[in-house]
Amino acid sequence: MKKFETFPHTADIGLRVYGDDLKDLFINAGEGLLFLMRDEKNIEEKQIYNFQIESEYLEMLLYKFLNEFIYFFDTKNFISNRFSIDKFDEKKLSGRMFGETFDSKKHSIKYAIKSCTLEDMKFEKINSLYKVEIIFDI
Repeated sequence: MKKFETFPHTADIGLRVYGDDLKDLFINAGEGLLFLMRDEKNIEEKQIYNFQIESEYLEMLLYKFLNEFIYFFDTKNFISNRFSIDKFDEKKLSGRMFGETFDSKKHSIKYAIKSCTLEDMKFEKINSLYKVEIIFDI
């Protein structure tokens, strides 16, 4: 099973994400966003940031989770190599991001992503597979 794939969207970029369960779907969405944001070569795990996200709505939980990566990049100049989701349910998740301070001499950015959007975000369950489409503002 593929974890994610990109698709074209007017002036933005779309990410179609798949997972065996909701936690897997969130992990694959995070990996897809990191794939879009940066070239993963040369990112060392020098820093760790903890995160905790809560929402009453699954779409908003995913939105907040993905925007957390963008927030850390924009405000702390932190580029993530990998992350973990340590606790997950449909209203709350927590985990850690591993990476280092962005250095343009060492790291490269694929897309300058401004934000994850809620535009057309909809979770689907097809047989035993979960799917969501996400639009990122670039």
